[in-house]
Amino acid sequence: MKFKFTAAFFKHRKRFFMLIMRTFIFLFCAFVFGFAPNNLVSQNSRIIVKEDKTVTVDEVFDLIMEQTDYDFFYEEGIFDAYPKVNLKKGTIRTNKLLSEVLGFGNLLVTVQPNKTIIIEGKVLKEASAPQATVSGMVTDGSGLPLPGASIVEKGTINGVQTDFDGEFEITLKGKDPTIVVSFIGYETKEVEVGSRQIVNVVLKESVSNLKEVVVVGFGTVRKENLTAAVDQVTADELGNRANTSIVQSLQGVMPGLNIQSNNGDPRQNPEINIRGFNSINGGSPLVLVDGIAGNLNLLNPSDIETVTVLKDAGSAAIYGARGAFGVILVTTKKGKEGSVKVNYNSTVSLASPTVRTDYISDPVLYGKTVDAAIYGYNGTSYTGYTSDLDWERLQSVADGVYAPWQELQADGTYKFYGNTDWYDYLYRKQVFSQINDVSISGGNETVQAYLSGRVYKSGTVQKLQDEDVVRKNIKGNISFKVNDWLRLSNDIQYNTGNQIEYGGRAAGWGSTWTYDNNYLFAFDSPIIDGVPFNRAGGVTFASVLTGNSYEDYDYKQLVNTFSTIITPFDNLKINVDYSYRFTNTNWSRRLNPFQSLIGERLEEQTRGLNRLTEQKTENVYNVLNAYANYSQSIGKHHNLKLTLGYNQEDLNEDDVIAEQGGLFDPNYSSLNLGTELLRADGSSTNWAVQGVFGRFHYDFDDKYLFDFTARYDGSSRFPKDSRWGFFPSASAGWFLSKENFWEGIEPTVSMFKLRGSYGILGNQNVGLYTFSQLLAIDTTDWLVGSARLNMVSAPNPLPSSSTWENTATTNFGLDLGFFDNKLTTSLDVYRKEVTDMYLPGEPLPGVFGANEPRENSADLEVKGFELSLSYQNTFTLKGKPLRFKVGGSLNNSVGRITKYSNPNGLLSSFYEGQTLGEIWGYRTDGQFQSDEEALEYQNTFVNPELHLSDVYNFVFNGAQNNAFKGLRGGDVKYLDVDGDGKIHNGDNTLEDHGDLRVIGNAMPKYQFGFLISSEWNGFDLLVQGSGVGSQDWYPRGRMYWGTYERPYVAYIRKDLVSNAWSVDNPKGNYPRIERGYTALSSNRQLSAVNDHYLENLGYLRVKNLTLGYTLPQEITRKVSIERLRLYFSGENLFTFRFGGLTKYLDPEQAGSGVSLSNPNAATSSSDVEDYPMNKMFSLGVNITL
Repeated sequence: MKFKFTAAFFKHRKRFFMLIMRTFIFLFCAFVFGFAPNNLVSQNSRIIVKEDKTVTVDEVFDLIMEQTDYDFFYEEGIFDAYPKVNLKKGTIRTNKLLSEVLGFGNLLVTVQPNKTIIIEGKVLKEASAPQATVSGMVTDGSGLPLPGASIVEKGTINGVQTDFDGEFEITLKGKDPTIVVSFIGYETKEVEVGSRQIVNVVLKESVSNLKEVVVVGFGTVRKENLTAAVDQVTADELGNRANTSIVQSLQGVMPGLNIQSNNGDPRQNPEINIRGFNSINGGSPLVLVDGIAGNLNLLNPSDIETVTVLKDAGSAAIYGARGAFGVILVTTKKGKEGSVKVNYNSTVSLASPTVRTDYISDPVLYGKTVDAAIYGYNGTSYTGYTSDLDWERLQSVADGVYAPWQELQADGTYKFYGNTDWYDYLYRKQVFSQINDVSISGGNETVQAYLSGRVYKSGTVQKLQDEDVVRKNIKGNISFKVNDWLRLSNDIQYNTGNQIEYGGRAAGWGSTWTYDNNYLFAFDSPIIDGVPFNRAGGVTFASVLTGNSYEDYDYKQLVNTFSTIITPFDNLKINVDYSYRFTNTNWSRRLNPFQSLIGERLEEQTRGLNRLTEQKTENVYNVLNAYANYSQSIGKHHNLKLTLGYNQEDLNEDDVIAEQGGLFDPNYSSLNLGTELLRADGSSTNWAVQGVFGRFHYDFDDKYLFDFTARYDGSSRFPKDSRWGFFPSASAGWFLSKENFWEGIEPTVSMFKLRGSYGILGNQNVGLYTFSQLLAIDTTDWLVGSARLNMVSAPNPLPSSSTWENTATTNFGLDLGFFDNKLTTSLDVYRKEVTDMYLPGEPLPGVFGANEPRENSADLEVKGFELSLSYQNTFTLKGKPLRFKVGGSLNNSVGRITKYSNPNGLLSSFYEGQTLGEIWGYRTDGQFQSDEEALEYQNTFVNPELHLSDVYNFVFNGAQNNAFKGLRGGDVKYLDVDGDGKIHNGDNTLEDHGDLRVIGNAMPKYQFGFLISSEWNGFDLLVQGSGVGSQDWYPRGRMYWGTYERPYVAYIRKDLVSNAWSVDNPKGNYPRIERGYTALSSNRQLSAVNDHYLENLGYLRVKNLTLGYTLPQEITRKVSIERLRLYFSGENLFTFRFGGLTKYLDPEQAGSGVSLSNPNAATSSSDVEDYPMNKMFSLGVNITL
């Protein structure tokens, strides 16, 4: 079969989309204004039960008459002897309910054409056996009495209920009687009475997690029938808490789902990864929201019903080329049968950094530290304080005796006596945010609808200007049952957001985290005579003070899905849905000049550029899915399910960017006000995929499970001759605990299931137009006359052949349950083999004139495991049931390069056998404890200036102060591991790497999570945490090294200075403070990676703690409130570090510099000079009307 990639199918998509929109609005209005629970219903109508309750037969008939047009006529008192009926919250078909109520026999039921039901009683024969009275108590597994439990003599209508203490007394009429004991939420139990007069019954709580329905690709499956690696979490399990994004709630909840938060900026999104490294080309999981690709960070967390993660090929193969890195399926809430419900949630939050921010702000201590660092380098002073009087004056200002001032010197410069805590001046210690969302839902058998809206607003830590981050969500869903075989539904979602960031600098753009780097001295003042002062002038906060230079970003996204479900007969369901997503993003950068006092002469200058840049992007994405699910049971033991379908997607994106200079007015930002066109550019891209897929499931008596999945996929990203790929998978499971031989073990090991899967997935995550020869249009680097010439450069050569990257996944799993599945555990062991990664080929001679073509030339292997454990139970606390659940997870993976073209074995590139994340560095033996020891070590090397230059180059050849040339006490002692008389990295190859050794691994190892939840007497508690067992990290950047990187750094950690080596502090971990610049660049003793400063970033963090209280309904219903819950929630409250990382840095943030989705960044070290991670304290209210 041939498919043509074209947008012809969607030629009239805009007209079609507008029709859908109008239809949706009409239907939703019809629902809101016309819905009534008493609409005429058919004989197969459903009855809505609002809450779990026990009622009499008469009350059952009243309930049916309230919601239907049926009437019941019968003799009063005919059902007085009937047992009460346990109704569970939800919906139940009318016929089924009547069958349960009238199923004891001895009744004559007649249904009249006018929907009148006449019930007549028959004469009951008295039991011939003598009557016997039996009493007892009904309790749960923890001994808690169950009031209202039903006790019925089997085969009769004779029944009673337990009283408040769980006690009962019943007179039995039959011979060898058996009683049937039932209670909502517990398994029904039959007890043979015999000759006993006292019968105590213990009911088991229903453990329904195995019967839970799990969402999988294009369908659902019972959890017990899963054979692949799939995890699912519901909104209830994640708890009702202050969530800016659902991604926050998922961290640490499921093993193998790795979420990395690189900072606390509300404008940034965390990185999501499934099961470690995927491809050298990078790649993230496919996220599908109700079947359409989406962004988790844009969703309203309150709209989410379930989140399912497909981890292996056995589960993800149905998505073919787009599921190579795993799949995350999100289902959102829909309207349900029942009366109209209104839910309102409101949260206010305060956020503060998770790290210390009390940097050295005392101007005297700061000035002496900076002077010491620069003195060790060149013997000069930054402060200019040359006498004791200078320091005394500065101390007086620090003590508040005098206001900050500056003194003019004879040479025209100024000496400054200021007192500024720059971190406090520039940043807020607390940031306020607020979330409000509301939803309306309800429906009857014919129509159900759901409508929700949310507004999230947050500030940022930037203090000089108000920076707001605003996100809004609107979602609506409506579903119509046209008849017994046809249902139509439409889902619409609108997301919008806006965020602004102020910045600017002398010659371009600098963000909040750029202008604070350097030259902001504690002994300087930010404002002098009303004008911002900055010594350097190149990087300045002055632009932010004006508020005229900023970046503004906003997005608008509209998603609409129209679905049709056809059910020709009971076992076949046909789904057809079409989705349209339109995304519009606008980004602009306005740069304005600003005034600033520059340097020590306080020269007032106008700095900055006068420019406006605007970029607009429109993205249109279409999805068509058509699939059918068929199920059939053959006999008592054979169960079959078949899914067949077709999928088509296409995306078109247009991008335009323009830049103008010389704008007339700083208060206006419009391109037509510019006088100098600096840039005008644009692009248009598109891609498409098509695929047919199928899945076959067979199980024998729910014991032997088999699944086969396949997809035939095509992608426009590849050449026509290799565009299509076939991606199959197979999985199987064996429920040993359902075998007859397991009966003796079942009381202890209630579940034992083995499963395994194997499959192959394609990867279409390659660049667009990689297989097309594109001519690059540019201008020459030289002038002809007074202008550059336009030119066209030769295209890169194409490979002779190319094909898909493939990911083959093998997974073996074990699921165990103990003690009626109160305790459950799952273990998965997996292997991923990524082959034919698409990378640049071997280098070609420079005379070739173009880059080497890309080719399928590398392979990668990932091995790992996942372990999860959960325990749930109910106990009695002060006569009230205490329900709780404790769960934990642990996972780890290791990636290795198994094939890569690196003939020289360069350590700077990938190489065969490489464990991804390896850190090559030098071995050390602590620090020199005296100048004499350092000199003795130095003299063991011939020509140390040369032979030690790979690690001590700056000490010998960079320092200008002769007193600090050469090795001194406090310096790190590097080891000559290979004994060749020098410390070096050789040729930096596998064959010759000198003294370099693998000293650690930057990958997070043994990632874990835990969750504790409990409910008691209206109170609910949720504790969620996550962490990393260990992760090696070599620090880089100013926030760690302070003056060792640059003496003029703005923020100096207090614990850096207190831990610097000196004669009086020989246990100091850092070199003497005079070693400024030694961490600035390579070949310097602190920049050369070594094991002395290798940090362990392992940590345990309480990600969330939520405590809520729900007021009793007898109180709230007096004011027409069905449910009212108040809660406190805290995010990132506690962090326990496994290593010695300074409290000024966040271990989670530092570790996020390693990208699990991109092996190229496997050893990258984060500067951690970024927006700090936040701990957040929230108060909220949930109201249901």
